[in-house]
Amino acid sequence: LKLPTDIGRPYKLRLRHDNSGKKADWYVDKVILEKENFTLDFLIDGWLSNKKGNKVIITEVASTESRLEVLRYDIAVKTGKERNAGTDANCWVKIFGERGDTGQRWLSNNIYLNRRIDKFEKGKTDKFKIHAVDLGKITDVVVGHDSKKKSEFS
Repeated sequence: LKLPTDIGRPYKLRLRHDNSGKKADWYVDKVILEKENFTLDFLIDGWLSNKKGNKVIITEVASTESRLEVLRYDIAVKTGKERNAGTDANCWVKIFGERGDTGQRWLSNNIYLNRRIDKFEKGKTDKFKIHAVDLGKITDVVVGHDSKKKSEFS
């Protein structure tokens, strides 16, 4: 991988894949970034999979030298009670903080059930968890969706 400019010493790595193919599950041990004057290890030790492990296809880890923690951010999304308030679209969240952001994270699995459910239904609260390197003080949260699935009322 050739980068157009010097990125310095990264303190975190975000790794993802598109979950395509027949055997998309991927167990990643670690990622090693080698530069002329240093080597950084990013220990993953987990699955990137919609079926195994934490059932995520994106992960974020701190470099072993940064000593930053990976924290769990709990997300609760309450859909309003207005007529047609719910959505079948694929929704996401992106959290910003003093040390960067989580990247766009799809809200795909409700953390209190072991299966996929209808999410974002009228009057309901859905809860999710995101693991990310400590962002410091949270400065902004953006929620959105892909508009791909239309409700039966559209």
